Amino acid sequence: MANVLPFPHRQPAPLERDLAEVAAAITLVVRGAARQVRLVNLRRPMAVAGDAAAQAGQAGIEFRVERSTGRAELVVGPRR
Repeated sequence: MANVLPFPHRQPAPLERDLAEVAAAITLVVRGAARQVRLVNLRRPMAVAGDAAAQAGQAGIEFRVERSTGRAELVVGPRR
C-alpha cells in the first residue's frame, strides 16, 4: 500500500489576501458590526486600493487611503 503524503494548502497571493481583508471590512460596516475599519499591515495596500474603492463605493461605504510613518492604511467606512 502506498503512503499518502499530505499536499500543503496553497497560500493565497498577497493581493488575494488583501482583497479578502477589504471585503471583510466592508461586510462589517454594511452589517452594522463596525462603523469604520482601519486596515493596517496589508502586504500591498496601494495595489488593491483601486479595487477596494470600487467595492466600497458599490456598497455605499466611504473609502480612503491614509499614510503615516511611510505606510499606507486603508480605511473603510462609515456608511454614506
